Amino acid sequence: MSKEAVVERDDYGKALDYFEARLKERINGEVHVFYSAYKTKNEVPVDNLDEVAIQGKVFAICLSPDCVHPTWVEVSKLMENPTWLDLAVVSNDFIRLSGDYHHRFFEGFKLSGKAYGDIKIVEFFMGS
Repeated sequence: MSKEAVVERDDYGKALDYFEARLKERINGEVHVFYSAYKTKNEVPVDNLDEVAIQGKVFAICLSPDCVHPTWVEVSKLMENPTWLDLAVVSNDFIRLSGDYHHRFFEGFKLSGKAYGDIKIVEFFMGS
């Protein structure tokens, strides 16, 4: 009879498990995104999922098929004061819609430089 080794997750691994669990709570369906838009303290990811990522009204855009080499644009629903978790959920939608499962690490966003009245437009940084 063989015994399976019990591997204890370190604090870094536990933090990543927590991010994934929070995403599973919010995403209806499969989680494709890997959340990596966090800062670290002592090399351990710090939970920022409930912090407001950007103030005001926001549309997120994905320049598809891979958000890097645009051929068409996907636009999120209008969000107001979205949290990092809100943006991670949208990035999961963009991964599914674009079919680009290679660039699945949500690393952050940038303001596109465009706005419509008081509505900001953000583009995601998606890594692989």
